[in-house]
Amino acid sequence: MFFAMKPGFTCLLVTLVLALGDDLNAQVDETIYESGDPTLAPETAGKPPSGRPSEPLGFNWSVYGGDLYQFNTSIAEGGSFSVNRSFLGFGLGYRFTPSLAIGLKISTEVDSYDFKDGGAFAAVAGGTPWSTVNELSIGTSVQWQIDREWSVFGSGSLNWAAEPDADWSNAMSGSGVIAGSYTFSRNLSLGFGVLASGRLDGSVLFIPSILIDWKITEGLVVTNVRGPATYPASAGIEILYSVNKDVTFSVGFRYEYRRFRLDDSGPEIIRGGVGTERSFPVWLRLEWRPIPKMRLHLLGGVSFGERLELQRADGSEVTQQDANPAPFVAIFFGLKF
Repeated sequence: MFFAMKPGFTCLLVTLVLALGDDLNAQVDETIYESGDPTLAPETAGKPPSGRPSEPLGFNWSVYGGDLYQFNTSIAEGGSFSVNRSFLGFGLGYRFTPSLAIGLKISTEVDSYDFKDGGAFAAVAGGTPWSTVNELSIGTSVQWQIDREWSVFGSGSLNWAAEPDADWSNAMSGSGVIAGSYTFSRNLSLGFGVLASGRLDGSVLFIPSILIDWKITEGLVVTNVRGPATYPASAGIEILYSVNKDVTFSVGFRYEYRRFRLDDSGPEIIRGGVGTERSFPVWLRLEWRPIPKMRLHLLGGVSFGERLELQRADGSEVTQQDANPAPFVAIFFGLKF
């Protein structure tokens, strides 16, 4: 899922590296791979042009989900908050030829926030800045393996993010990606693409991005296109170490930016406005493949650089507050058939 962004220069530099990996990773169960998948494209260089010699023609489908709990943390100028994020998604793919595949993805996310102990940020919003945020994304994708080295990828999606009583017609944004990658060897694949992401104010943000998948040693990989399809806010950058074909450990970080429409009730100053949460999570991840078609992921980490923001319906800022680093734990699963 993409969300409108308004980062400073430093945040933008991080986003340039990470953003495209987000959309590719969101399709991982449909058209590409998750970490530990032996059909990883760089390892099949020199084989048939598909890069996926074991991928059958016709339909495939996938389901993925999970839950992340971010523990309570203090907000500057008083108060605190915690959040539970629940994810569920479904993917349907069709492979026309060994080189050409399309995909359809429907995913949801429910973020349940709990603001406590008042404080300046909550006071502006009459006590509760926001509570539950529902998010829905519907997207399509196409992947074409041109030859043994070159492949191209494109996708587009419609996204909604809002509180339950918000005006959902004003909570929609769109995004699209076009990207290409080149496999230099069994150990290195690099790519470049452009993300176009709509903002809730109607403007469009264009972000160039770099893709990397570099196998340093037999078990060690640096990548920004692998990871759980369930964890949709961004793919991020990870260093992976595979113990064997079924178990992988990783450490990673990324930039997250969530933006959503607020309820049409409550204090007039933020009625129908926009809420924002920004953070830089760092995590450790364990991936286990108990059977070839299933992946389980356990995560633990800390979310740094937490910032909360409230805007009026016209887009002008009401207030923003930083929050202390917040630990989190998560579990995700993915099934593909």
